[in-house]
Amino acid sequence: MEMNFTSAAEKQKQLMKSAEKKVFSQFNEDGILLWLFDRLGSGDKRFVEFGIQNGKECNAAHLIINHAWSGLLMEGNPADAERAAQYYAAQPTVRPGQVTVKPAFVTSENINALLADHASLGPTDLLSLDIDGVDLWVWKAIRAIDPRVVVIEYNAAFGPERSVSVINDPAFERFKYHATGLYHGASLSAFEKVGREKGYVLVGCESHGVNAFFVKADEAAKAGLVALTPGQAFYEHAWRAARFGAIEKQFELIKDLELVEI
Repeated sequence: MEMNFTSAAEKQKQLMKSAEKKVFSQFNEDGILLWLFDRLGSGDKRFVEFGIQNGKECNAAHLIINHAWSGLLMEGNPADAERAAQYYAAQPTVRPGQVTVKPAFVTSENINALLADHASLGPTDLLSLDIDGVDLWVWKAIRAIDPRVVVIEYNAAFGPERSVSVINDPAFERFKYHATGLYHGASLSAFEKVGREKGYVLVGCESHGVNAFFVKADEAAKAGLVALTPGQAFYEHAWRAARFGAIEKQFELIKDLELVEI
């Protein structure tokens, strides 16, 4: 039966949800990324991703192993970075030199230096950022690359309306700030504001309430993708809702920690 939508935003949100699929990604980002690049064109098939742990469950993995994408992976834990390097070296479909794995603890101060060598190789099609910490400050600081698509983890505990981020602590570790781990990153509204400043539109979120997807505004327009408001795109974090309760109960646990208005 044909579905009726009240707006282009609602239609896009439902189409994105129907595209969701997990192959290697933590949730259903793999399907969404293929859906987006099917509309945008895959360009040079180049990515940068950081916060990958051992590399087996990151957003670039499906693109690397099954779609011949190449690029840079960074991870702050040296042991995990080594495991990731070994994992991709062992994949029969991954050619030598296709993937660079760099052990690096990313901050807003060092990110452009870390990206400098990779940026000299050419345009970046995808940036995936998930460091469970100062994510907004890192994205805001990036100048070395200008990716067409950005996937970034938002903190649903802040809700869809607050425009806030954690402080920009270069040594940020979320469980040291709060035992629940709920104090990290930034709200979807804060990311949407920074995205607009950098020339991006928010095109949707993955339905587990973890990752948001941004596309360069001119490319989104060419592909017929519309900008969603944070309220339209937002999903509650399903696992956290089950463990800690509704959003306001989650926020109540961390409300006394320092937040920066964006």
